Amino acid sequence: MRQATVLEVSGRQRERIGWIRQSFDEWLSSAGPGGGSLPGLAEQLTDEGDHDLALRLLRGVSIAAYWTGPGLEAGGRIVAAVERMPLEPADPRRLGILAYTAPLERGATALAADLRRWPYVRARAQLAYGE
Repeated sequence: MRQATVLEVSGRQRERIGWIRQSFDEWLSSAGPGGGSLPGLAEQLTDEGDHDLALRLLRGVSIAAYWTGPGLEAGGRIVAAVERMPLEPADPRRLGILAYTAPLERGATALAADLRRWPYVRARAQLAYGE
């Protein structure tokens, strides 16, 4: 975020940087990961077509949620936000967010997915295992 504030950005981009920074601050000081407005921010970014940034936010929230246990309601907001995104069911980013946020409820979905069809995963497997 600090690097983004020194770049020359448009007024809209500067507003988005401020909004994300404020959301993270609120999130960190609220009831914990999954609280605050980050899942809502990710949904708004999805509506605006910025899926990459939405996924990055949800990934960060989901990893923190894994370690802190946000509770069913907060975890449900994270799950709902990622499931609302236009991603394939076996998208590794989606599966990772679901597995971190709701390991008991969604872990089986992540484990059952055939990730070998994704080029990145297939290439990593070939390097590691010669498959």
